[in-house]
Amino acid sequence: MERSWAGRKWGIGAAGLIALLMLVAVYASACGSQETTTTGAPATSTSSAPATEATDATVTTTAKVAKIGITVIVDHPVLALVEKTFKERMAELGWVEGQNVEYETKNAQGDAASAAPIAKQFVDAKKDLVFGLGTPSIQAMAKETKDIPIVFAAMTDPVGAGVAVSLEKPGGNVTGVTDWVDPKMQFDLVLEAYPDTKTIGVILNLSEASSKAWLDAAEPIAKEMNLKLTTVPVAGTGDLQAAAESLVGRVDVMLMPGDNTTASGMQVIAKTAITNKIPLFAHGAEETAAQQVLIAIGMDYSKQGVLAADLADEILKGAYPGDLPVLSTPELAVVVNTRTVQAIGAQLPDSIMSRAITVDN
Repeated sequence: MERSWAGRKWGIGAAGLIALLMLVAVYASACGSQETTTTGAPATSTSSAPATEATDATVTTTAKVAKIGITVIVDHPVLALVEKTFKERMAELGWVEGQNVEYETKNAQGDAASAAPIAKQFVDAKKDLVFGLGTPSIQAMAKETKDIPIVFAAMTDPVGAGVAVSLEKPGGNVTGVTDWVDPKMQFDLVLEAYPDTKTIGVILNLSEASSKAWLDAAEPIAKEMNLKLTTVPVAGTGDLQAAAESLVGRVDVMLMPGDNTTASGMQVIAKTAITNKIPLFAHGAEETAAQQVLIAIGMDYSKQGVLAADLADEILKGAYPGDLPVLSTPELAVVVNTRTVQAIGAQLPDSIMSRAITVDN
Protein backbone atom coordinates (compact mmCIF):
# COMPACT_ATOMS: atom_id res chain seq x y z
CA MET A 1 0.00 0.00 0.00
CA GLU A 2 1.32 3.45 -0.82
CA ARG A 3 1.98 5.97 1.91
CA SER A 4 0.29 9.34 2.00
CA TRP A 5 2.45 12.32 0.99
CA ALA A 6 2.19 13.84 4.50
CA GLY A 7 3.90 10.80 5.93
CA ARG A 8 6.69 10.52 3.42
CA LYS A 9 8.44 13.86 3.23
CA TRP A 10 12.08 12.89 2.95
CA GLY A 11 13.69 12.65 6.38
CA ILE A 12 13.11 10.60 9.50
CA GLY A 13 10.12 8.29 9.14
CA ALA A 14 7.47 7.43 11.72
CA ALA A 15 9.27 4.27 12.83
CA GLY A 16 12.52 6.18 13.26
CA LEU A 17 10.75 8.87 15.28
CA ILE A 18 9.19 6.29 17.66
CA ALA A 19 12.60 4.63 18.17
CA LEU A 20 14.21 7.98 18.89
CA LEU A 21 11.52 8.88 21.46
CA MET A 22 12.01 5.51 23.19
CA LEU A 23 15.76 6.16 23.43
CA VAL A 24 15.12 9.61 24.87
CA ALA A 25 12.70 8.15 27.44
CA VAL A 26 15.22 5.51 28.50
CA TYR A 27 17.98 8.08 28.77
CA ALA A 28 15.80 10.46 30.79
CA SER A 29 14.81 7.63 33.13
CA ALA A 30 18.44 6.69 33.70
CA CYS A 31 19.47 10.28 34.40
CA GLY A 32 16.51 10.94 36.73
CA SER A 33 16.74 7.80 38.85
CA GLN A 34 18.28 7.95 42.34
CA GLU A 35 19.22 4.28 42.16
CA THR A 36 22.40 2.95 40.66
CA THR A 37 21.98 -0.32 38.85
CA THR A 38 24.92 -2.57 38.14
CA THR A 39 24.53 -4.84 35.15
CA GLY A 40 24.01 -8.44 36.25
CA ALA A 41 23.45 -7.59 39.96
CA PRO A 42 20.53 -6.31 42.03
CA ALA A 43 20.34 -2.68 43.12
CA THR A 44 22.36 -2.11 46.28
CA SER A 45 20.67 0.68 48.25
CA THR A 46 18.73 3.90 48.16
CA SER A 47 20.95 5.80 50.58
CA SER A 48 21.78 9.45 50.07
CA ALA A 49 25.45 8.62 49.52
CA PRO A 50 26.86 9.61 46.12
CA ALA A 51 25.82 7.14 43.48
CA THR A 52 28.31 5.16 41.47
CA GLU A 53 29.07 6.98 38.17
CA ALA A 54 26.85 5.69 35.40
CA THR A 55 28.21 4.85 31.97
CA ASP A 56 26.58 6.98 29.23
CA ALA A 57 25.21 5.01 26.28
CA THR A 58 26.33 6.29 22.91
CA VAL A 59 23.44 6.48 20.42
CA THR A 60 24.56 6.09 16.82
CA THR A 61 22.24 7.27 14.04
CA THR A 62 22.72 6.44 10.40
CA ALA A 63 21.80 9.11 7.86
CA LYS A 64 19.17 7.96 5.41
CA VAL A 65 20.25 7.45 1.82
CA ALA A 66 17.82 8.98 -0.68
CA LYS A 67 16.81 6.45 -3.32
CA ILE A 68 16.24 8.09 -6.73
CA GLY A 69 14.95 6.18 -9.73
CA ILE A 70 15.63 7.56 -13.22
CA THR A 71 13.21 6.44 -15.94
CA VAL A 72 14.28 7.17 -19.52
CA ILE A 73 12.22 6.54 -22.64
CA VAL A 74 15.06 6.06 -25.13
CA ASP A 75 18.83 6.24 -25.62
CA HIS A 76 19.60 9.72 -26.94
CA PRO A 77 22.54 12.13 -26.47
CA VAL A 78 20.24 14.93 -25.28
CA LEU A 79 18.61 12.81 -22.57
CA ALA A 80 22.01 11.45 -21.54
CA LEU A 81 23.25 15.03 -21.14
CA VAL A 82 20.25 15.97 -18.99
CA GLU A 83 20.79 12.95 -16.74
CA LYS A 84 24.49 13.78 -16.42
CA THR A 85 23.95 17.43 -15.48
CA PHE A 86 21.15 16.44 -13.08
CA LYS A 87 23.54 14.23 -11.11
CA GLU A 88 26.31 16.82 -11.22
CA ARG A 89 24.04 19.53 -9.87
CA MET A 90 22.70 17.19 -7.19
CA ALA A 91 26.29 16.64 -6.04
CA GLU A 92 26.84 20.41 -5.90
CA LEU A 93 23.75 20.63 -3.68
CA GLY A 94 25.21 18.05 -1.28
CA TRP A 95 23.64 14.86 -2.63
CA VAL A 96 26.73 12.72 -3.16
CA GLU A 97 26.32 9.36 -4.85
CA GLY A 98 27.53 6.56 -2.60
CA GLN A 99 27.09 8.69 0.51
CA ASN A 100 23.58 10.07 0.89
CA VAL A 101 21.98 9.32 -2.47
CA GLU A 102 21.78 6.31 -4.75
CA TYR A 103 20.56 6.27 -8.36
CA GLU A 104 18.97 3.51 -10.41
CA THR A 105 18.43 4.17 -14.12
CA LYS A 106 16.09 2.12 -16.31
CA ASN A 107 15.61 2.71 -20.03
CA ALA A 108 12.52 1.71 -22.03
CA GLN A 109 14.63 1.57 -25.22
CA GLY A 110 12.04 3.49 -27.22
CA ASP A 111 9.18 1.16 -26.31
CA ALA A 112 6.43 3.12 -24.55
CA ALA A 113 4.87 -0.13 -23.31
CA SER A 114 8.06 -0.88 -21.36
CA ALA A 115 7.72 2.34 -19.35
CA ALA A 116 4.85 0.94 -17.25
CA PRO A 117 6.73 -2.02 -15.72
CA ILE A 118 9.67 0.30 -14.98
CA ALA A 119 7.30 2.59 -13.10
CA LYS A 120 5.94 -0.36 -11.10
CA GLN A 121 9.46 -1.50 -10.22
CA PHE A 122 10.29 1.94 -8.85
CA VAL A 123 7.10 2.03 -6.78
CA ASP A 124 7.78 -1.46 -5.42
CA ALA A 125 11.33 -0.35 -4.55
CA LYS A 126 9.86 2.57 -2.56
CA LYS A 127 11.97 5.20 -4.27
CA ASP A 128 12.13 8.55 -2.50
CA LEU A 129 11.94 10.40 -5.85
CA VAL A 130 11.81 9.56 -9.54
CA PHE A 131 13.46 11.65 -12.26
CA GLY A 132 11.71 11.18 -15.62
CA LEU A 133 13.05 11.76 -19.12
CA GLY A 134 10.64 11.40 -22.03
CA THR A 135 6.88 11.94 -22.02
CA PRO A 136 5.78 8.26 -22.13
CA SER A 137 8.03 7.39 -19.20
CA ILE A 138 6.77 10.32 -17.15
CA GLN A 139 3.13 9.51 -17.94
CA ALA A 140 3.63 5.88 -16.90
CA MET A 141 5.24 6.93 -13.65
CA ALA A 142 2.50 9.46 -12.86
CA LYS A 143 -0.15 6.83 -13.54
CA GLU A 144 1.52 4.28 -11.27
CA THR A 145 1.88 6.48 -8.18
CA LYS A 146 0.33 9.56 -6.63
CA ASP A 147 2.67 9.26 -3.67
CA ILE A 148 6.28 9.20 -4.84
CA PRO A 149 7.41 12.65 -6.04
CA ILE A 150 8.28 12.85 -9.74
CA VAL A 151 10.53 15.46 -11.35
CA PHE A 152 10.70 15.57 -15.15
CA ALA A 153 12.91 17.29 -17.70
CA ALA A 154 12.92 17.58 -21.49
CA MET A 155 9.13 17.27 -21.55
CA THR A 156 7.32 19.36 -24.13
CA ASP A 157 3.76 19.61 -22.82
CA PRO A 158 3.19 18.39 -19.26
CA VAL A 159 -0.33 19.84 -19.13
CA GLY A 160 -1.40 18.26 -22.42
CA ALA A 161 0.20 14.98 -21.34
CA GLY A 162 -2.01 14.98 -18.26
CA VAL A 163 0.69 15.05 -15.60
CA ALA A 164 0.23 18.68 -14.54
CA VAL A 165 -2.86 20.81 -13.96
CA SER A 166 -1.00 23.98 -14.94
CA LEU A 167 2.57 25.18 -15.35
CA GLU A 168 2.19 27.64 -12.50
CA LYS A 169 0.89 25.09 -10.01
CA PRO A 170 1.11 21.55 -11.38
CA GLY A 171 -0.63 19.94 -8.40
CA GLY A 172 -0.19 16.37 -7.21
CA ASN A 173 3.20 14.71 -7.01
CA VAL A 174 4.71 15.93 -10.31
CA THR A 175 6.72 18.97 -11.37
CA GLY A 176 9.73 19.57 -13.59
CA VAL A 177 11.27 21.43 -16.51
CA THR A 178 9.66 21.81 -19.93
CA ASP A 179 11.49 22.16 -23.24
CA TRP A 180 8.56 23.59 -25.22
CA VAL A 181 9.54 25.78 -28.17
CA ASP A 182 6.85 27.86 -29.86
CA PRO A 183 6.32 26.50 -33.41
CA LYS A 184 6.30 30.08 -34.70
CA MET A 185 9.91 30.49 -33.58
CA GLN A 186 10.82 27.35 -35.52
CA PHE A 187 8.98 28.53 -38.64
CA ASP A 188 10.56 31.99 -38.34
CA LEU A 189 14.00 30.39 -38.33
CA VAL A 190 13.15 28.28 -41.38
CA LEU A 191 12.03 31.38 -43.29
CA GLU A 192 15.07 33.36 -42.14
CA ALA A 193 17.30 30.67 -43.64
CA TYR A 194 15.12 29.88 -46.66
CA PRO A 195 12.70 32.77 -47.38
CA ASP A 196 11.09 30.99 -50.35
CA THR A 197 9.94 28.00 -48.28
CA LYS A 198 6.35 26.97 -48.94
CA THR A 199 6.18 23.34 -47.79
CA ILE A 200 7.66 21.86 -44.62
CA GLY A 201 7.92 18.09 -44.13
CA VAL A 202 7.35 16.82 -40.59
CA ILE A 203 7.76 13.29 -39.22
CA LEU A 204 5.92 12.56 -35.96
CA ASN A 205 4.88 9.70 -33.73
CA LEU A 206 1.40 10.94 -32.87
CA SER A 207 1.00 8.40 -30.09
CA GLU A 208 3.30 10.68 -28.10
CA ALA A 209 1.29 13.38 -26.33
CA SER A 210 4.00 15.98 -26.87
CA SER A 211 3.98 15.38 -30.62
CA LYS A 212 0.23 15.80 -30.87
CA ALA A 213 0.43 18.97 -28.76
CA TRP A 214 3.06 20.42 -31.08
CA LEU A 215 1.04 19.60 -34.21
CA ASP A 216 -2.15 21.05 -32.74
CA ALA A 217 -0.28 24.28 -32.00
CA ALA A 218 1.69 24.33 -35.27
CA GLU A 219 -1.06 23.82 -37.84
CA PRO A 220 -2.93 27.13 -37.30
CA ILE A 221 0.37 29.02 -37.08
CA ALA A 222 1.59 27.50 -40.35
CA LYS A 223 -1.67 28.39 -42.04
CA GLU A 224 -1.39 31.98 -40.86
CA MET A 225 2.16 32.14 -42.20
CA ASN A 226 1.11 30.63 -45.57
CA LEU A 227 3.13 27.50 -44.95
CA LYS A 228 1.99 23.97 -45.76
CA LEU A 229 2.85 21.16 -43.36
CA THR A 230 3.25 17.74 -44.93
CA THR A 231 3.07 15.34 -42.01
CA VAL A 232 4.16 11.71 -42.09
CA PRO A 233 3.15 9.65 -39.02
CA VAL A 234 5.40 6.86 -37.76
CA ALA A 235 4.99 4.19 -35.09
CA GLY A 236 8.67 3.57 -34.32
CA THR A 237 12.25 4.11 -35.44
CA GLY A 238 11.92 1.34 -38.02
CA ASP A 239 9.56 3.59 -39.99
CA LEU A 240 11.88 6.60 -40.18
CA GLN A 241 13.82 5.86 -43.35
CA ALA A 242 10.70 5.21 -45.40
CA ALA A 243 9.06 8.29 -43.90
CA ALA A 244 12.02 10.51 -44.79
CA GLU A 245 12.23 9.10 -48.29
CA SER A 246 8.52 9.75 -48.79
CA LEU A 247 9.13 13.47 -48.34
CA VAL A 248 11.76 13.71 -51.08
CA GLY A 249 10.49 15.86 -53.94
CA ARG A 250 7.44 16.96 -51.94
CA VAL A 251 8.88 19.48 -49.48
CA ASP A 252 11.28 22.42 -49.41
CA VAL A 253 12.67 21.65 -45.96
CA MET A 254 12.23 19.08 -43.20
CA LEU A 255 11.51 19.99 -39.58
CA MET A 256 11.63 17.53 -36.69
CA PRO A 257 9.90 19.28 -33.77
CA GLY A 258 10.99 17.24 -30.73
CA ASP A 259 9.49 13.78 -31.10
CA ASN A 260 11.20 11.04 -29.05
CA THR A 261 10.99 8.61 -31.96
CA THR A 262 12.55 10.95 -34.51
CA ALA A 263 15.12 12.13 -31.96
CA SER A 264 16.37 8.59 -31.41
CA GLY A 265 16.71 8.01 -35.16
CA MET A 266 17.76 11.47 -36.31
CA GLN A 267 20.81 10.26 -38.21
CA VAL A 268 18.60 8.09 -40.43
CA ILE A 269 16.51 11.13 -41.36
CA ALA A 270 19.62 13.31 -41.77
CA LYS A 271 21.22 10.85 -44.17
CA THR A 272 18.19 10.99 -46.48
CA ALA A 273 18.06 14.78 -46.20
CA ILE A 274 21.74 15.21 -47.06
CA THR A 275 21.62 12.75 -49.94
CA ASN A 276 18.77 14.72 -51.48
CA LYS A 277 20.09 18.14 -50.39
CA ILE A 278 17.03 18.95 -48.30
CA PRO A 279 17.67 21.33 -45.39
CA LEU A 280 16.88 19.57 -42.11
CA PHE A 281 15.84 21.57 -39.05
CA ALA A 282 15.25 19.94 -35.68
CA HIS A 283 14.30 20.69 -32.12
CA GLY A 284 17.37 20.48 -29.92
CA ALA A 285 20.80 21.96 -29.39
CA GLU A 286 24.40 20.88 -29.98
CA GLU A 287 23.78 17.17 -29.41
CA THR A 288 21.03 17.25 -32.04
CA ALA A 289 22.95 19.30 -34.59
CA ALA A 290 25.88 16.90 -34.22
CA GLN A 291 23.71 14.21 -35.81
CA GLN A 292 24.14 15.91 -39.22
CA VAL A 293 21.13 18.18 -38.77
CA LEU A 294 21.60 21.45 -40.64
CA ILE A 295 20.13 23.70 -37.93
CA ALA A 296 18.90 22.83 -34.45
CA ILE A 297 16.88 25.21 -32.31
CA GLY A 298 16.00 24.51 -28.72
CA MET A 299 16.89 24.75 -25.08
CA ASP A 300 20.29 24.45 -23.51
CA TYR A 301 19.64 20.94 -22.24
CA SER A 302 22.48 21.01 -19.76
CA LYS A 303 20.48 23.67 -17.89
CA GLN A 304 17.41 21.43 -17.95
CA GLY A 305 19.27 18.95 -15.76
CA VAL A 306 20.43 21.71 -13.42
CA LEU A 307 16.93 23.13 -12.92
CA ALA A 308 15.48 19.65 -12.41
CA ALA A 309 18.06 18.96 -9.70
CA ASP A 310 17.14 22.21 -7.95
CA LEU A 311 13.53 21.03 -7.82
CA ALA A 312 14.53 17.56 -6.61
CA ASP A 313 16.63 19.10 -3.84
CA GLU A 314 13.67 21.18 -2.63
CA ILE A 315 11.40 18.14 -2.64
CA LEU A 316 13.84 15.90 -0.79
CA LYS A 317 14.04 18.61 1.86
CA GLY A 318 10.27 18.62 2.30
CA ALA A 319 8.71 20.78 -0.43
CA TYR A 320 5.46 19.59 -2.00
CA PRO A 321 5.95 18.94 -5.76
CA GLY A 322 2.53 20.23 -6.78
CA ASP A 323 3.32 23.66 -5.34
CA LEU A 324 6.56 24.06 -7.32
CA PRO A 325 5.99 25.72 -10.73
CA VAL A 326 7.12 23.94 -13.89
CA LEU A 327 10.32 25.66 -15.03
CA SER A 328 11.86 26.35 -18.43
CA THR A 329 15.28 27.47 -19.56
CA PRO A 330 14.95 31.07 -20.77
CA GLU A 331 17.56 31.03 -23.51
CA LEU A 332 17.11 29.36 -26.90
CA ALA A 333 20.14 28.10 -28.76
CA VAL A 334 20.56 28.05 -32.55
CA VAL A 335 23.17 25.49 -33.60
CA VAL A 336 24.51 25.04 -37.15
CA ASN A 337 26.38 21.97 -38.39
CA THR A 338 29.01 23.44 -40.73
CA ARG A 339 29.80 20.06 -42.26
CA THR A 340 26.15 19.67 -43.28
CA VAL A 341 26.21 23.24 -44.64
CA GLN A 342 28.99 22.16 -46.99
CA ALA A 343 27.41 18.81 -47.81
CA ILE A 344 24.18 20.33 -49.14
CA GLY A 345 25.69 23.59 -50.40
CA ALA A 346 23.64 25.75 -48.03
CA GLN A 347 24.03 29.52 -48.07
CA LEU A 348 22.93 30.63 -44.64
CA PRO A 349 22.53 34.36 -43.95
CA ASP A 350 24.82 36.27 -41.60
CA SER A 351 21.84 36.97 -39.35
CA ILE A 352 21.86 33.27 -38.43
CA MET A 353 25.58 32.57 -38.52
CA SER A 354 26.42 35.59 -36.35
CA ARG A 355 24.38 34.24 -33.42
CA ALA A 356 24.70 30.49 -34.01
CA ILE A 357 26.77 27.96 -32.15
CA THR A 358 28.57 25.78 -34.69
CA VAL A 359 29.51 22.11 -34.68
CA ASP A 360 31.57 20.25 -37.26
CA ASN A 361 30.79 16.54 -37.17
